[in-house]
Amino acid sequence: MALLIILVMKVNRHKSFHAGWLTGLLSAIILFMAGLINMDIRNQSAIRIGNKAETQGIYLLQIIDSPEIKDHIVKATARTKVGMCKGIWSEERYKVMLYLEKDSAALMLGPGDLLWVNILINNVPAPGNPGEFDYRGYLAAKDIYKQAYLKSGSWKKSWNCERKSLRLLAYHYQGNLLQTYQKIGLNKTLYSILAALTLGYRNDLEAHTKQAFSQAGVMHVMALSGFNVAIIALTLGYILGVFERSYAGKVFKTMAIILVIWLFAFVTGLSSSVNRAAVMISFVITGNLFSRHINTYNILFASAFILLAFSPALLTDVSFQLSFTAVLGIILYQPVLYRLLVLKSLLADRTWKLFTVSCAAQLSTLPLTLFYFHQFPVYFWLTNLYVVPLVSVIICVAGVFLLVSAIHPFALVVGKILAVLMDGLYRAVSFTEMLPYALLENIHISVNQTIILAVMILFLGLFFIQRKSILLWASLALLSVFQLQNVAHNNATNNQHILLIGNLKGTSVLNLIYGREGVLLSDSTISIHDNKWQYALSGFWIDRCVSNHIRFLTNFKNARSEIGRLGNSFCEFPWLGENLLIEYSGQRMVFLQDDKFYNYQPGSRLKVDLVIVSGKLKPDLDAVSKSLEMDLLILDSSVRKYQALLWNSACERLAIPCWNVSERGAYLSMFR
Repeated sequence: MALLIILVMKVNRHKSFHAGWLTGLLSAIILFMAGLINMDIRNQSAIRIGNKAETQGIYLLQIIDSPEIKDHIVKATARTKVGMCKGIWSEERYKVMLYLEKDSAALMLGPGDLLWVNILINNVPAPGNPGEFDYRGYLAAKDIYKQAYLKSGSWKKSWNCERKSLRLLAYHYQGNLLQTYQKIGLNKTLYSILAALTLGYRNDLEAHTKQAFSQAGVMHVMALSGFNVAIIALTLGYILGVFERSYAGKVFKTMAIILVIWLFAFVTGLSSSVNRAAVMISFVITGNLFSRHINTYNILFASAFILLAFSPALLTDVSFQLSFTAVLGIILYQPVLYRLLVLKSLLADRTWKLFTVSCAAQLSTLPLTLFYFHQFPVYFWLTNLYVVPLVSVIICVAGVFLLVSAIHPFALVVGKILAVLMDGLYRAVSFTEMLPYALLENIHISVNQTIILAVMILFLGLFFIQRKSILLWASLALLSVFQLQNVAHNNATNNQHILLIGNLKGTSVLNLIYGREGVLLSDSTISIHDNKWQYALSGFWIDRCVSNHIRFLTNFKNARSEIGRLGNSFCEFPWLGENLLIEYSGQRMVFLQDDKFYNYQPGSRLKVDLVIVSGKLKPDLDAVSKSLEMDLLILDSSVRKYQALLWNSACERLAIPCWNVSERGAYLSMFR
């Protein structure tokens, strides 16, 4: 890389040689290589931390974000300061995801607090099921590779003071502003929405609130990105317009807007989306001050480069990807859509402009929303027309409330107005849920299809700008490839035969899929629509196109008829007690949950491919082997740890392959 830098300097000294493009190319290569080196250093550090074994010891931890209060736990990110493991003190620092048992002491914790703890720090587990959300990868993008659980009384708060970092100070002031909002007297739902809209605090958002905003297609207003920052900048620009009469006034106006938007970024916790918006707007208004031509593409990519230079892992962050592509889509597609219709009425023109902005943003983020969230809000164009102006007013009124919060009469009046606006916003968003086909769900596209769709949309936008027919033909060609891949996936799922022994802690999960139909056998009494099931298996079902065609059985007496519907399958229940004997797609398997057959003396052993053991069965492989000759023993996720140790040792002694679902993840077999 040093040689490349010397080459750039040498090329630029050649006055007789026009080296503009060459300098740019070499500089791009240098920056790319610097990024690779940066990522390699980061990955080496991650590997070193991730390879550390589970450690039990005494640690001094510092909480580095705002704790998130859940139903039974308090969740917080902490950083190790010092630790003693096996009698040795060390100062190695790394992040740990803490889960504290919910009590009065845990509820009082805040950013910057120091804790003395005696805990077991272990690795974040990999996804337990195919298609399950990769929580380990999500935390790894935030440089978190370890986790720990703290019971009540296993930790003690340290009262030693330590200088807080800029981010911790940001969380501290954010907490003060949140306490100010609590004076309004809003219910939990409206308070959580207000905190998310104006301060970026989303820890209190309830699941049904997120679903309502997502279904309405206005979840972007909760993300606290360029939209919120732009409202603040435009409002300030309008208020400070009186200073436009002189150059000194323009300088004051520019500096005031930049100061306020970065102050806003500070109190919202310096999130990546707000930082990107703050960088972009700072560039734009600074360029306006010096009367420079503003290239929004350069500004967008420059702000992305600055943020990625400080934190390369942002590239894998979903919110960063959505924020970046939404702004790029607005820049690229909105002018094209806006020119399609010319309206003379000012109100109609503003409405049309808002409509085209929402369409452009939705179009550009379509590949990512389909890939990550598997859904599409049908009425996004309608809700954005009234939600965006209403949210703009709420942000302005909330700012006024924070300014006058110390003056009780004014704060009371503004607080009442804000409460009315928040109630109106929630009702306006919830209205969409009553409309037919408000949300298209369970949409599957692969990584390849996501890339193809994104490039196709890009080429289509460029075609309307440049009017080059080759771009249109390229878009049509990509659309054809996209559809061919879709047809191939549909054909594959129409003929699929799948066995899945799922991983759901403390629960037996047997899932058989034949074509577009499936049967799920479980000893759980929880509904299949519960978040527990959806988190574990919904991604897999969407990928296999069976989300709406899974029959959930907790009473195994119905298993015979339901499994019998899957092709040429056969099921016998009960079999040697309350057990299941299943023949499916040429495979013979036995699901054992009743050990009464241990006393059975068969004349010969039954040859089976799989034996699935549940936690209800007493560990005795010798007794099982008297009746069954197996190729593989599977311990499902209801088998306790001490039981699994007994089964594993017996399998090693008898040379029988063993698959422990709790340790190795779900067992998946796809038959031809």
